[in-house]
Amino acid sequence: MKTNDDIVLRVQSRLTDRDWTLLCWLFDHGVLTTPQVTTALFPSPRTAQQRLLELMQMKVIDRFRPHRPDGGTYPWSYVLAHPGVLLVASSYGVKPPRPAETAARRHRLATSRNHAHTAGVNGFFTDLAGHARRNPPTRLLRWDPEPGRSASVYLQPDGYAEWSEQDTFVALLFEYDTGTEQLSVLTGKIERYQEAITYSEAPPWPLLFRLHSARREAALHERISDLHTPVPVATIAADRLSPAETPADRIWSIPGRRGLHRLIELRALYDHALATWQYAPAVLERRKRR
Repeated sequence: MKTNDDIVLRVQSRLTDRDWTLLCWLFDHGVLTTPQVTTALFPSPRTAQQRLLELMQMKVIDRFRPHRPDGGTYPWSYVLAHPGVLLVASSYGVKPPRPAETAARRHRLATSRNHAHTAGVNGFFTDLAGHARRNPPTRLLRWDPEPGRSASVYLQPDGYAEWSEQDTFVALLFEYDTGTEQLSVLTGKIERYQEAITYSEAPPWPLLFRLHSARREAALHERISDLHTPVPVATIAADRLSPAETPADRIWSIPGRRGLHRLIELRALYDHALATWQYAPAVLERRKRR
């Protein structure tokens, strides 16, 4: 009987760079569906399904199909099997979890009531990755569960990304709204982010909201205008997007401004905030000493 270590040694030479990208994403973000994997990494559903089957046969990934609350099922959802966890943990230089911990994580993901939210968040970033794959030289440079900076003390976004086009770069914090929270919860996140930027070294990168509907988006914009906050915010509404549009396209609405903007154009929000932000005296003093 082959052990997990035997499997790791046997399969690691068979993994492509694309395989490693997928395994690292699953390690960091938990679960991805077949359409998300296809969009982000493969030229066709058939090619994606074939490679996913091969990775399952190598025993580095596993899959499940969660049920929808209103009936039916979601697409196949992929997670790391324990040999896959061992591979990625070794490449990251971190201590791997025990097999029981891997099994427990898989169970949590398979039975989570937040599956729709998780799938929505990850779909946003896999759509970005797919756009970059089809439209070089655009690039998704980084996709993390959170910024990993002092901002995360005040705000734990659904995701953090770094995006580039030509010679322009923008980082972003992303919030995926399902329409179930009060708008005051969303504005509270903006206020906490403002505190993080004012009193720490957190950079004022744009905070992006994907809203459930255009009506909710308009209501949030009205709330933001009442806040008089310098936090750079941009929004999209699910019901005003076409299936062909991606987060990189001209779909972003900025509170208080007319028209729609491309993702890379949101860099201007950061540049303006950086030039005009009223930082706390302690932050300014630290910057002077540099």
